[in-house]
Amino acid sequence: AATTVAHQRWTAVLRLPLLAGVPLLAVVGAKPWAPNPAVGSNQAAYLLGLLLLPAVVWLWQRQQRWWQRLTALAAVLLSFGLLWQTGSRAALISAGVALAVVWLRERARRGRWWPDLVRLLLLGGGMYLLRWLVFSTNSSLPGLKSGSDLGRLLTAECFGGLPFTGNNRLLYGVGFERLQEFCQVPFQGLTLQHAHNLYLQIWAASGLLGMLALGLVLVLLIRTWLTVELSMPLMLRCSGQAALIYCILQGCFDLSVVHWPITLAFSALLMGMPLAFLPASTTSAQGADRR
Repeated sequence: AATTVAHQRWTAVLRLPLLAGVPLLAVVGAKPWAPNPAVGSNQAAYLLGLLLLPAVVWLWQRQQRWWQRLTALAAVLLSFGLLWQTGSRAALISAGVALAVVWLRERARRGRWWPDLVRLLLLGGGMYLLRWLVFSTNSSLPGLKSGSDLGRLLTAECFGGLPFTGNNRLLYGVGFERLQEFCQVPFQGLTLQHAHNLYLQIWAASGLLGMLALGLVLVLLIRTWLTVELSMPLMLRCSGQAALIYCILQGCFDLSVVHWPITLAFSALLMGMPLAFLPASTTSAQGADRR
């Protein structure tokens, strides 16, 4: 789908979804807030984190009129505020790290990134220490949560060991449809049925072959980015690379990308962005437009 989007339309693809935050202001609630209670707050946070990325990159652009910069600032504040109200640590931290990595790469192109890296590390370490030294463990600021994190460790232990429990499971896994037969972890009155980790989920369900397939996809995307990034506009390059990093990091803490069709479709569209800028893809898209 990404390869069919014309180059000049990608800016609209990134910016127009930011309008979705405006009607959400009418229903925003206290943390943890879930705009759609049927799927929970984590899935909404995942999408809001994806929206925050192009909003921040938009604000980074220097050559803009005052109303464009003001609109970008409003989009950043809106996306961040809604994301904060979901209470999702995974989405907030993943978005921050993704933006920091992309910013450092852009600075490295100018030959200055070590001082910026040191500043970011000191800032991040200082904020985390401040959270523990000044605020209570029950505060709404992101940090380790003994209950939630212990549950994640217990499910990780169960899912991580599944490929070693039977014949051919190391190679093929146990199957995505059978995971709940093997791992239903009781914890604090709840039954945890998924790994809270995309990579452990794939490992348990499809074994070494599944991890190989995932690795090939990531290698394809990274190689494509290295091929086309210098020919892409700054807005698109930074937003697309931040989205890829965000999705990879989010998978370490959550399964939101596969819990809801829109999270999967929107993530795939953004991650597929560099494929649209390959010469062969460009030719095909132009030919389709002419037809």
